[in-house]
Amino acid sequence: MSIAGKNAQMYKYVLELMVGQFENSRRDIPYAYITEKYMLGESCSEGDPQYQTVSEKINTIKKTILNATAPDINLNDPKGRPIRLGDVKSPWLLVFFWSSHCQYCKKSAVELSALYKTYFSRGFDIYAVNVDTNKQDWLNALGFIKNKWFHVWTPGKFNSSIKDYDVFITPKMLLLDENKKIIFKPKNVDELKQLL
Repeated sequence: MSIAGKNAQMYKYVLELMVGQFENSRRDIPYAYITEKYMLGESCSEGDPQYQTVSEKINTIKKTILNATAPDINLNDPKGRPIRLGDVKSPWLLVFFWSSHCQYCKKSAVELSALYKTYFSRGFDIYAVNVDTNKQDWLNALGFIKNKWFHVWTPGKFNSSIKDYDVFITPKMLLLDENKKIIFKPKNVDELKQLL
């Protein structure tokens, strides 16, 4: 950025390129660093609407970085009973955000079912948050999963119930320890399997 800063147009181009590259990726720490240091620090002012949007996104990212305590979630299961993430006791708890309309989510759910069977007796559990807009789509999809995870639903990826997790794509996974600290953010089930 210091090299690009010698030319205002080049600086703006490089900054926008880097922010765009990291914004919709799973590389949230570089995104937060670049936008906070270069975009908010030098390019935006607090009165700018973009400043507010970017600032909120950075604050959300910081809530789910490694070693942070996972924000609590309190959503209903298929029978309408609330299940609070903070109340789930497990040495290793996977928070799994998914949608029934996402084929990769369905594939991941099948793979997670196998891991669940293998590692449940060793303290591994899953808190699966479905983000379908239509509740019936979620209920219908539960038929193909057939397991005893904690299943909860919130209407839509941008619902306030999970806004602290910045769920803009599914699936999204975070592995928590018994104190609800985020210890791993697997990109896929294979990465999780290797860790387990």
